[in-house]
Amino acid sequence: MNNRNSNWFCIDVEYVKAFQNKKEKDKADFNGRFDIIAISKKKPHKIALIELKKYGNRTIGGNSGIYKHVEDFAKFYEKNILIAT
Repeated sequence: MNNRNSNWFCIDVEYVKAFQNKKEKDKADFNGRFDIIAISKKKPHKIALIELKKYGNRTIGGNSGIYKHVEDFAKFYEKNILIAT
């Protein structure tokens, strides 16, 4: 959907950091993914990592629960994964 009035532009769905090779991926020690990555249209540009959660008893814990996504985001931020090489 194209919304010209939105302050955000979605640039990827199911974002996964691409690495040059396995050695680089192992060094980064990051295997998380995010449902949507968006960038603000106005400066200073901001990046939003968006997770979509369904309802049910596995939305909190487990391999794809909210706790896992929070851990992934923390590691993504701490290791500066977006621009890490």
